[in-house]
Amino acid sequence: MTFSFSFADLPSLPPGEVILYCALVDLGLFILAGGLFGPLLAVSCEILGKTRKRMVPVRAARQIAAMSLFFGILIPPLAAAALYHLLDFGPDLFASPYSLPLQVSAGAVALAEILLLLYFLAWPKKGFPGALHTFCGMLCWLSALLSLYLNSAFLFRFTHDPLEPETILLWRNLPDFFLIPFDSFTWPLLAQGAALSLAAAGAMAAGWLLLLRARTDYGRDYYVFSLPYAAGWALIGGLISLPTAFWAYSRVQKIMLPELSHAPSQLLGILCYALPALACLLWLLLFKSPTPLRHKPGVFMALLLLGAGIGAQFLVLNKVLPSP
Repeated sequence: MTFSFSFADLPSLPPGEVILYCALVDLGLFILAGGLFGPLLAVSCEILGKTRKRMVPVRAARQIAAMSLFFGILIPPLAAAALYHLLDFGPDLFASPYSLPLQVSAGAVALAEILLLLYFLAWPKKGFPGALHTFCGMLCWLSALLSLYLNSAFLFRFTHDPLEPETILLWRNLPDFFLIPFDSFTWPLLAQGAALSLAAAGAMAAGWLLLLRARTDYGRDYYVFSLPYAAGWALIGGLISLPTAFWAYSRVQKIMLPELSHAPSQLLGILCYALPALACLLWLLLFKSPTPLRHKPGVFMALLLLGAGIGAQFLVLNKVLPSP
């Protein structure tokens, strides 16, 4: 029995513009993850330090809050770019009936940004943060969640359930506008995005702590706590993202007509789960290691694997969902 092999048998790479678009999706999700889910990691770490009466978690919380602020500053221009892209769909977002809900969605993002700035700037130079500071961090996280939901609901309405131009929206009608139907595939996509964002926030926090080590090295005990702490959040988000990815794919596949969608390749389907799973393995090794600083290459490798996994999942959705 003889076997023949040709390079033509290998799966072809997606077009260059698709790969570039995947890279932009990765970049956008990482920015959103740092700005929206970073505060959860920071305030949880702050509470942990105050509960255990240890300064090490409080220092880690402050560094993670600095990461959140850095990426949070990038969210408004990212939102502006997304808004500019939506203008190509036709309706004027700045005119009725979309102007009022757009202002509410933008206001939620602005509120989260202001609370994040206050949370970071109000950090005491010495000692443990007070209860008011912790409360501000919780409000920042909740407002970030609210902004995520409102903007997701706005995108759902705009792209899949558009309003007639003569529709008049008042403040009392806004709850109905932002209500996502229970059977909408927006829910599994939102769940998957939230899980991936949590994983990305934890992964970026670990990388951020390592990058800052050259400027502020707090000693071995600091990284024995902080790196596994960040890896633990990344592991939680990564594990949740695997079933939510299956939920999103199966839900979207059910609602799409066969003639409008295409089945992704088997290799692409495997990569959707294998790449995030490998990243979870690296985070698990870091989480359980007594010497986490020896896992520095694994920290950045897990970030790359997660980014590649997000890109693969986007390609799958691009196959299933109809595209122009």
